Amino acid sequence: DAMFIASQSFEQAPPTARRLLIVFSDMRQSTAGLDFEHIAVSNTGTLLNKATHEIGEPDLSGIEAYALGVDAAGITYDRWRGIRNFWTAYFGKAGAELKGYSILRELPPMGP
Repeated sequence: DAMFIASQSFEQAPPTARRLLIVFSDMRQSTAGLDFEHIAVSNTGTLLNKATHEIGEPDLSGIEAYALGVDAAGITYDRWRGIRNFWTAYFGKAGAELKGYSILRELPPMGP
Protein backbone atom coordinates (compact mmCIF):
# COMPACT_ATOMS: atom_id res chain seq x y z
CA ASP A 1 0.00 0.00 0.00
CA ALA A 2 2.88 2.38 0.69
CA MET A 3 3.91 2.30 -2.97
CA PHE A 4 0.39 3.28 -4.05
CA ILE A 5 0.34 6.15 -1.57
CA ALA A 6 3.71 7.28 -2.94
CA SER A 7 2.46 7.09 -6.52
CA GLN A 8 -0.56 9.25 -5.63
CA SER A 9 1.69 11.77 -3.89
CA PHE A 10 3.91 12.03 -6.96
CA GLU A 11 0.84 12.51 -9.17
CA GLN A 12 -0.06 15.60 -7.13
CA ALA A 13 3.45 17.06 -7.14
CA PRO A 14 4.36 19.86 -9.55
CA PRO A 15 5.82 18.53 -12.81
CA THR A 16 9.16 20.19 -12.06
CA ALA A 17 9.53 18.55 -8.63
CA ARG A 18 12.27 15.99 -8.12
CA ARG A 19 10.72 12.55 -7.98
CA LEU A 20 12.61 10.88 -5.14
CA LEU A 21 11.27 8.02 -3.02
CA ILE A 22 13.16 6.92 0.08
CA VAL A 23 11.92 3.78 1.82
CA PHE A 24 13.25 2.87 5.27
CA SER A 25 12.31 -0.78 5.66
CA ASP A 26 13.62 -4.32 5.88
CA MET A 27 11.69 -4.83 2.58
CA ARG A 28 10.41 -8.21 3.79
CA GLN A 29 6.86 -7.93 2.56
CA SER A 30 4.84 -10.02 4.99
CA THR A 31 1.17 -10.28 4.06
CA ALA A 32 -1.19 -13.15 3.32
CA GLY A 33 -0.71 -12.58 -0.41
CA LEU A 34 3.07 -12.20 -0.45
CA ASP A 35 5.21 -13.21 2.52
CA PHE A 36 8.99 -12.97 2.14
CA GLU A 37 9.44 -14.24 5.68
CA HIS A 38 8.21 -17.71 4.73
CA ILE A 39 8.49 -18.26 0.98
CA ALA A 40 11.43 -18.86 -1.32
CA VAL A 41 12.60 -15.71 -3.05
CA SER A 42 14.75 -17.28 -5.73
CA ASN A 43 12.39 -16.99 -8.73
CA THR A 44 11.98 -13.26 -9.24
CA GLY A 45 9.74 -13.60 -12.31
CA THR A 46 7.20 -15.80 -10.55
CA LEU A 47 7.21 -13.57 -7.48
CA LEU A 48 6.82 -10.45 -9.62
CA ASN A 49 3.75 -11.91 -11.33
CA LYS A 50 2.29 -12.92 -7.95
CA ALA A 51 3.02 -9.49 -6.48
CA THR A 52 1.42 -7.54 -9.29
CA HIS A 53 -1.61 -9.82 -8.98
CA GLU A 54 -1.78 -9.67 -5.16
CA ILE A 55 -0.60 -6.13 -4.34
CA GLY A 56 -0.93 -4.43 -7.71
CA GLU A 57 1.43 -2.28 -9.69
CA PRO A 58 1.68 1.39 -8.78
CA ASP A 59 2.74 3.99 -11.33
CA LEU A 60 6.18 5.12 -10.21
CA SER A 61 7.28 6.40 -13.61
CA GLY A 62 10.40 8.52 -13.51
CA ILE A 63 10.98 8.07 -9.78
CA GLU A 64 14.41 7.58 -8.21
CA ALA A 65 13.98 5.08 -5.38
CA TYR A 66 16.23 4.20 -2.46
CA ALA A 67 15.57 1.38 0.02
CA LEU A 68 17.59 1.96 3.18
CA GLY A 69 17.92 0.05 6.42
CA VAL A 70 17.37 -3.23 4.60
CA ASP A 71 18.97 -5.38 7.26
CA ALA A 72 19.76 -9.06 6.91
CA ALA A 73 19.11 -9.99 10.53
CA GLY A 74 18.06 -13.59 10.83
CA ILE A 75 18.33 -14.41 7.11
CA THR A 76 21.04 -15.66 4.80
CA TYR A 77 22.78 -13.45 2.31
CA ASP A 78 21.17 -15.46 -0.52
CA ARG A 79 17.68 -14.69 0.86
CA TRP A 80 18.59 -11.00 1.30
CA ARG A 81 19.90 -10.89 -2.29
CA GLY A 82 16.75 -12.63 -3.57
CA ILE A 83 14.57 -10.03 -1.86
CA ARG A 84 16.74 -7.26 -3.34
CA ASN A 85 16.40 -8.78 -6.80
CA PHE A 86 12.62 -8.90 -6.40
CA TRP A 87 12.37 -5.23 -5.37
CA THR A 88 14.71 -4.14 -8.16
CA ALA A 89 12.41 -5.86 -10.66
CA TYR A 90 9.24 -4.59 -8.94
CA PHE A 91 10.35 -0.96 -8.96
CA GLY A 92 11.52 -1.31 -12.55
CA LYS A 93 8.20 -2.75 -13.67
CA ALA A 94 6.43 0.15 -11.92
CA GLY A 95 8.59 2.63 -13.87
CA ALA A 96 11.03 3.59 -11.10
CA GLU A 97 14.76 3.16 -10.89
CA LEU A 98 15.95 1.56 -7.66
CA LYS A 99 19.20 3.52 -7.29
CA GLY A 100 20.10 2.30 -3.84
CA TYR A 101 19.37 -0.78 -1.72
CA SER A 102 21.44 -0.90 1.42
CA ILE A 103 21.60 -2.12 4.98
CA LEU A 104 22.86 1.37 5.81
CA ARG A 105 20.42 4.10 6.76
CA GLU A 106 22.34 7.06 5.40
CA LEU A 107 21.47 8.57 2.07
CA PRO A 108 24.25 8.48 -0.50
CA PRO A 109 25.45 11.83 -1.87
CA MET A 110 22.93 13.14 -4.36
CA GLY A 111 23.39 15.70 -7.05
CA PRO A 112 20.71 18.10 -8.25
